[in-house]
Amino acid sequence: MRELLTKLGSRSLTALNNIRRFCIYLAASKPTDVCDRIAYVDVTEPALERYFYCFVKFLQLGGFSVYLRFRPKLLLNLRNYSELIYEIPGFRVSFGDPGKADLVIRDRPSNSRTEEELLLSTDYFNAANDPEGFAFPYSMHPLIYHLGLDDQITSLRARQRESRIFFYSANLESYRNPEMETLFGKLNREGVAEVVRNYASDLTPDEMPAAIRLAEDERIPFEDWLPTLAASSFFVAAPGVVMPYSHNLLEAMAVGTIPITEYPELFHPPLEDGMNCIRFSGREGLREALGRACRLREDEIDALRKRVVEYYDTYLDPESAVSQLLSSADSVERIYLLSGHLSVSALKKRKTQPMN
Repeated sequence: MRELLTKLGSRSLTALNNIRRFCIYLAASKPTDVCDRIAYVDVTEPALERYFYCFVKFLQLGGFSVYLRFRPKLLLNLRNYSELIYEIPGFRVSFGDPGKADLVIRDRPSNSRTEEELLLSTDYFNAANDPEGFAFPYSMHPLIYHLGLDDQITSLRARQRESRIFFYSANLESYRNPEMETLFGKLNREGVAEVVRNYASDLTPDEMPAAIRLAEDERIPFEDWLPTLAASSFFVAAPGVVMPYSHNLLEAMAVGTIPITEYPELFHPPLEDGMNCIRFSGREGLREALGRACRLREDEIDALRKRVVEYYDTYLDPESAVSQLLSSADSVERIYLLSGHLSVSALKKRKTQPMN
C-alpha cells in the first residue's frame, strides 16, 4: 500500500508541475517561428520521456519550428527531461491543425494521411527489417543540447589526449541487468567494468597513467564531461541500463574519442571495426580490444579518429540526421525512435510471437 501511495503521490506531483509549466507557457508571449519550415508533431505516448525531448530538439536544430498537438495525456506526464521541450526555441503547443506543415509526424495512423506525414514507431530494433523505415539516430544526453554544451564539440576534437583509454563506471548497481546478455547477447556494464579493472591491475605503475584512466564512483561535473571524454584517445562504451545503447558512446564520438564497443552492428549504418571503432565480443574479446588499443601507433589512432568524426558528422549530428530523414522522405513511411524500455518491450514482444 505504501508503495502504491508513493507512486500516486509522485504522479500527482508530476501532473501539478506540468500544469504549472503549461500555465507559464500560456501566459508567456508566443515565440515567433525561428525557422521557415514547420514540423507538426502529434504524439500521445508520455513514456517517450527524454527520447522525445531529443527528437524535438533535433528537429529544431535541423531547421524546423516544432508545433506539438495539444494532448493532455502527454503534457500532464512530461518527465525525465521531456519537460524541457517548452524551452526549445520556436516550440509551440498547437490546439488544432497549424495549416500547411512541411513535415507531419504522428505516433498512430490518421484517416487522411498526406505525403508529408510520417508515423513514429518505438519498435527501433525492427528498423533494419523495414525498407520503408528510417532509423532516427540516438543522441547525446538531453542536457548537453539543453545547456548548449554541444557548442564545445569542434574545439574539443583538437584537444591534446592525456591517456590512451578512458572508462567510467559510476552507479554500477543500476546497470546489473541480466537481460543485457539473455536478450542482446552483450556484457552488462558490471561485466565490462570487471574486465577493464582486471586489465588495469596487470599494468605496472609506470604504464597505468598513460594507458588507461579508470573513473569508478567518481562524480564528474556535467559541464566537464565532454572535456573529460576528449582527454583520451579511446572510450570503453559500456551498455546502458535496459539496452546496449548509451549516451556516452555518442558523446565520445562527438569529440573524436574512438569507441571500444560490443554493439557496433546496432548503428545505422553499422560502425566498422578498425574503421571508426574497436569492436569486441565477450570478456576475452574486450581484454584483447584493450590491448589492441594500447598497441596502435599514433598515426593509426589519428586515422581512426578522423573516421569517427566523419561518421558522427554524417549520421549522428542533429542537422545531418534531419537532413538524412528529409532526403529519404519520399521512400519513408515510418520513423523509428529509440525509446529505452518501450523499444526493448517491442523487441521482446516480437521475439515471443510465434513464427507464421
